[in-house]
Amino acid sequence: MDNANTPYAVFSLAMTAYRASNEPQREKYDRMEVPNLDLRECCISLFEIVELNSENGNFDPHGDRMSVFAKVVQADNERLERFNDICAVAAYYGHINCLRFSHEIGCPWDVTTCNNAAHEGHLECLVYAHERDCPWDATTCMNAAKEGHLECIVYARSNGCLWDEQTCSMAAGSGHLEVLEYARDNGCPWDGTTCSEAAKNGQIRCLAYAHINECPWDEATCSLAAGSGYVEVLEYMYDNGCPRDKTACSMAAQYGRLDCLVFLHSTDCPWDDDTPRSAAAGGQLHCLDYAFKNGCPWTESTCSAAAEAGHVDCLIYAHQQGCSWDEATCAAAANNDQIDCLIYAHNNGCPWDQTTCRMAAGSGHLRVLMYARENNCPWDESVCAEAAKGGQIDCLVYAHNNGCPWDESTCTMAAGSGQIWILLYARQNGCPWDEMACSEASANGRIDCLVFLNRNGCPWDYRTTQRASANGHLDCLEYAWDNGCEWDSSVCTFAARRGHFDCLVYAFNNECPWDELTFSHAAAGGHIRVLEFLRENGCPWDETTCSEAAIYGRMECLMYLHSNGCPWDDSTPSSAATGGHMDCLIYARENGCEWTETTCAAAAQEGHLDCLIYAHSNGCPWDEQTYSMAASNGHLRILEYARENGCPWDETVCSEAADNGMLECLMFLHRNGCPWDVETTRSAAFSGHLDCLAYAHEQGCPWGLVYRAPTLRRAAIWIACGTRTSKDVPGTKSRAPTPRTVATSSVSSMPMKMGVHGIIQRTPMR
Repeated sequence: MDNANTPYAVFSLAMTAYRASNEPQREKYDRMEVPNLDLRECCISLFEIVELNSENGNFDPHGDRMSVFAKVVQADNERLERFNDICAVAAYYGHINCLRFSHEIGCPWDVTTCNNAAHEGHLECLVYAHERDCPWDATTCMNAAKEGHLECIVYARSNGCLWDEQTCSMAAGSGHLEVLEYARDNGCPWDGTTCSEAAKNGQIRCLAYAHINECPWDEATCSLAAGSGYVEVLEYMYDNGCPRDKTACSMAAQYGRLDCLVFLHSTDCPWDDDTPRSAAAGGQLHCLDYAFKNGCPWTESTCSAAAEAGHVDCLIYAHQQGCSWDEATCAAAANNDQIDCLIYAHNNGCPWDQTTCRMAAGSGHLRVLMYARENNCPWDESVCAEAAKGGQIDCLVYAHNNGCPWDESTCTMAAGSGQIWILLYARQNGCPWDEMACSEASANGRIDCLVFLNRNGCPWDYRTTQRASANGHLDCLEYAWDNGCEWDSSVCTFAARRGHFDCLVYAFNNECPWDELTFSHAAAGGHIRVLEFLRENGCPWDETTCSEAAIYGRMECLMYLHSNGCPWDDSTPSSAATGGHMDCLIYARENGCEWTETTCAAAAQEGHLDCLIYAHSNGCPWDEQTYSMAASNGHLRILEYARENGCPWDETVCSEAADNGMLECLMFLHRNGCPWDVETTRSAAFSGHLDCLAYAHEQGCPWGLVYRAPTLRRAAIWIACGTRTSKDVPGTKSRAPTPRTVATSSVSSMPMKMGVHGIIQRTPMR
């Protein structure tokens, strides 16, 4: 465009004169009955840019105005940082002239510019920015909704700006009913956060509108209202059937909302020992008193919470009213330097152990540590170790000088946290060390500690190089190897798993061994660059490589592996099914990978119905294992699909459901004709699932002859009490379920667990 015809933005003479005035002159102007000039950061920054553009002969009368900003900030990061957000600041203050001028001289803008304009209701700035292609997104509508600027939302939506659930939740939370109504009338989505925000902020009109129009709410809605102290909101939700749980009472108690707590309890909202614990943690003695006097149970956690937060009045009250306490009370007080609580607890017979000293030392609370020891609190090696870990040299010196024992863990903790002065003190005073010190130093990238340890004779082993590689600390890896530390193939394997390419290259260049596990771990981690490097340099691979890519959903890696000739077998689709990665399952099958019954069983095991449907619909065989895996893991929808599509079953299916306490699955199986035998009742009894045992027996399942005696005793109590489940029987505890697993890929260096029929299942490495 011809410069002569371009309507450039300029500063007004009044603003220019005001800026040029000194402080007394500005003060005099401000006292006069004249328009407010509102000089803000955006104005000041723009004046400075103009001056910088003109000083030292920089001004170019024929230059492009859009290049002014770039010329001023060129190669000057400090200026760039100061001037980079001028457009956003101008939009925030509604300075349309500053916004125009800053845009015309090339100042950058982004979504923040539109967001600020919308948030502050400056429609003119929003229109200007949008018409000149400034980006916006759903957060723009959200910002306008939060402050109730309906005109900004209407403009944004009419010009194609996105919105999402946050628009409704922000409008509701701020009480802008007209914005909420507009949003819903025009198709804006909402979710439970709309009711939650309204409840949390006491916006009952918005909450009522949302509920009447079927916006979902849940227990969290009630809890947020209770924590914020809005009884009228709680009353509305109670009258309209909003679900609630014990968290509501806990929130009310923690934040001292006694009226809310009284209302909740009077309307039979559940509570438990977390209510007095929360009251004690928040120092809300009146809520603690109410809960106790109205029969709310409490445990040692009440005293511990009071001690940890330093609310000695709550601690005294709880103790005087008979609330129990234990070693955790003193430890909690010590950890947070709450010496008054510690003194009260100890003087009144609260037990303590070495944890008190350990917490005090690790947190650097010397006076607490001294008090505890002067009053014969026990300590052990963990005290010095915690002090070393936290770099608490004064606590460590005190402990050592007063006879506290230490061991190798002191140096290990110091090395891992980079406390070289702690290491120096410990060694000068005879503290032992071992290989774990170097291992911890390398794992955490503490190169200075590693050098100190090595130069002073601390032993090391393969774990030093392994953990340096695993955590990407190339400097530690180089130092250790260059100074004679051993390594093995795990160095390459861990580097490959976590994508530490530089560590892998260094290890390879220095002839560190690698094997198939290296490839498998790279595939599991999804590091395509690592795979390419391994392939180019001759690292071996096998079928587990594709399986690992499949189980973690590394589609790009799986495609690369197959296209480059990596072998696969039936463990690849079963691994994909285990991980629920449909894309990998489809790719493997469409590219000729064989599958077996384990694919369907794997999908059933993890509840991935979509994978099971795909596999079965495309001819994958299945057998009783599909049912067994679904039953043992409680996947009823899988059982229903398998039944509808003719999957075979046998007696083991019911026994698997009973063994893992899956009553709903057991009932479905029996009602649909699945056979059972004595193994069903035996499995239920052996695992302590009395509800499954009762159901099976009542439905005519035969008894076995061999049961665990404790289970029979519990069953006798169950019969006498007339209860239905083991959790209702006094003194009983069911064995934790042991869901069955099927074989997928297997990486030998990873943790392992045994599945049904002795099949090994890989546990993902963290």
